[in-house]
Amino acid sequence: MKINLTKSIIILSAASALFIYSSCESLGDVTKVSAKVFNAAGVISDSTANAIDNTVDAIDTAKTSFSLEEEYYIGRGVAASILQKYSIYKNKDASTYVSNIMETLILNSASREMFNGYHLAILDTDEINAFATSGGHILVTRGLLKRVESEEQIAAVISHELAHIQKNHSIESISNDRKKNAWKALGAAAVLTTADIVQNSNDKNSKTKVSDNLAQLGELYSSIVGDSVDTLINKGYSKKFEYEADEEALSIMSSSGYDVYAMEEMLTMLEKNAPDKKSGFAKTHPSSKDRKEKLKGKYKKFTDKKTDSESRIKRFEKIKASF
Repeated sequence: MKINLTKSIIILSAASALFIYSSCESLGDVTKVSAKVFNAAGVISDSTANAIDNTVDAIDTAKTSFSLEEEYYIGRGVAASILQKYSIYKNKDASTYVSNIMETLILNSASREMFNGYHLAILDTDEINAFATSGGHILVTRGLLKRVESEEQIAAVISHELAHIQKNHSIESISNDRKKNAWKALGAAAVLTTADIVQNSNDKNSKTKVSDNLAQLGELYSSIVGDSVDTLINKGYSKKFEYEADEEALSIMSSSGYDVYAMEEMLTMLEKNAPDKKSGFAKTHPSSKDRKEKLKGKYKKFTDKKTDSESRIKRFEKIKASF
């Protein structure tokens, strides 16, 4: 069957509009929209269009991962929520110093690609804590930095948070049901929005459906962000994830030339300064004693590296007062 120019434009517009108006990078959605338009143009039958829809739905139901871009925006939303509770510590020298440590760790480790790179900020609070959100966002409190005793210990903290990001713990902590629902809502919103644009419809019911689906998507996004914030501030990651992050942190530190035994020192510092489980690190992490026990025997596979310790001591002593 031949397709005239008008029908061809409609088909191409449908696929293009989907990519413009949806942040979803799913070929399944493109397929569904194209199937609808092909069906409306008389190119394929109703039964064929329905079969395509059912197949794509089956695939989307099984899909529980997010693209790097989606991880970034979820993580940015989580970081923004945390910043509603804490303000950023506005000290350029301190921020540059800690960010440089992070960059060194990233450059010397097998870090995951991020949609918009890695970002670090210091939170202006005496609370002892640090957070890592998906998409490369790290937040460290001034209270934690004030209590560390070396640059190596700062590297231990940041390596632990980088490990959470690299192992995708934030996204893994989101339930599969929540992720599946988000994908379905996103696909539905994209299809309806595209159909409305392509047909240039003024039908109130069509616009209401588009609005309702976009609202549902917004609610799901908010719930995912809310769940992630609750995990970071109140519940914490699972013990399994925390132990994994500690062990991976040793590898990141070693590859960057930092002394891995600084992790033990950092955990001892936390044990002394946050003995209860009412707030901060102690509230959301396994006990420092348990974490140290889990790391026993893990250090010996790394070469002791203190080749640059003198210059690091000087850098740290110079900046410590600003924390």
